[in-house]
Amino acid sequence: MQQQGLSESSVKKYGSAVSGPLTAWANANSVLSGSLTDIGDLSTFESIASAIRKLPIFIERDSTGHGMYNAALVKFARYLTSGKPITTASSAIVEVPPPAPTLVSVDAWSHTARRMVKTAQQTTNASNGQEVLQTIKNKNNAFVSEEKFSQYVADLLNHQGFCCAISGLPIHPDNSPNVDDEMKASLDRIDSSGHYEPGNLQVVCKFINRWKGADQNTQFLSLMDGLRKHWQSKLPYKTI
Repeated sequence: MQQQGLSESSVKKYGSAVSGPLTAWANANSVLSGSLTDIGDLSTFESIASAIRKLPIFIERDSTGHGMYNAALVKFARYLTSGKPITTASSAIVEVPPPAPTLVSVDAWSHTARRMVKTAQQTTNASNGQEVLQTIKNKNNAFVSEEKFSQYVADLLNHQGFCCAISGLPIHPDNSPNVDDEMKASLDRIDSSGHYEPGNLQVVCKFINRWKGADQNTQFLSLMDGLRKHWQSKLPYKTI
């Protein structure tokens, strides 16, 4: 990137941002598998960079960092057009090999959405018309078809940036490599006494849905916020 007229310190700063936090966020949110510095094709990089810019953590950190992370993406894109190596924080020269990292396909998220819908339908069928000693909440499905339901959930995942609506943690698609079962997507009713209907649904991590149970959403969010503040107060350093 020194070919762009940047100083050596700027090259290291932007290089470390690309190979460090930006790569880590992309991997954690299943945007790609590998390092951003392994990308040799500009169009592939631009597609991945666009997805990174939509991540909540990118939006937050880029804002507090006065646009540094976006600038790093822009500089790296320009570097790809020059074919020159980039210096990372370790001062090592990173050559760009031909294979590009693997993007999480749309089909992977569609499969995840369909699986959640089938689970919701099974829950609905099992909860209605039962006579037991305890009260079973009515969990009617308000969607006219499985296809409409699946599309709504897929759009919901995309709207949430493929992150848990409560914890903000990245959700793992069902068939992703090294998937953590507890980080899989789980469809949650915001109002636990309500139905599976538009406006009352959110996608959360599996373990979060288990923790929440039938609690009210506002109550659970308050408890989670209390836990977050407690652990932040225990950190020996401030997060940036």
